[in-house]
Amino acid sequence: MNDMSRETTWNDVYAVGDRFRTFDQPWAIAGGWALDCFLGEQTRSHGDAEVAVFREDQHALREHLSDWTFEVAVPGEERTEPWATGEWLELPRHELHARNEAFELPHLECLLNEHDGERWTFRRDSRVTRDLEKVVRVSETGMPYLAPDIVLCYKLPIFGEHDEADFDRVFPQLAPEPRGWLREAILTVDPDHHWLRAFE
Repeated sequence: MNDMSRETTWNDVYAVGDRFRTFDQPWAIAGGWALDCFLGEQTRSHGDAEVAVFREDQHALREHLSDWTFEVAVPGEERTEPWATGEWLELPRHELHARNEAFELPHLECLLNEHDGERWTFRRDSRVTRDLEKVVRVSETGMPYLAPDIVLCYKLPIFGEHDEADFDRVFPQLAPEPRGWLREAILTVDPDHHWLRAFE
């Protein structure tokens, strides 16, 4: 569903950061760019930029990006449909596509995250949770980004070549606590997953 015609750059990420700096709800860079924020360098090409917000803030997001048009990805299908004004999105719908041709990055993917008030909840398996204060980190440049263990968890159980490369780059840099949490998350979601061999 990604229809972008160019790769995204750090300048695009910074532009998104500037656009969201006045958003008064929690947000963070997500996906592959979040991992590069953690590593402190761009490690591969990125076809899009993603921002994570909490589901409860979806209407605040739309108001903040009032000059953008929105579509929502249809779960299980390779298509999007318009997000009607005032419509409240529930699971499994979680992926929004915002477009504004006048913006430096004309297409932005916005991902709705779940929490119960105290803990982030993995939308694919509610048994996997994380204390909210451990979900978002801030880069040296002041950019909020999803913690690398959370990003890698989102790659479960779906993975491709770039996801494998992401894991190989990021896993050795994880501190013991997030590494332990990720191990338990993988055991919960997919106890036969081959990533578990890295923890041995």
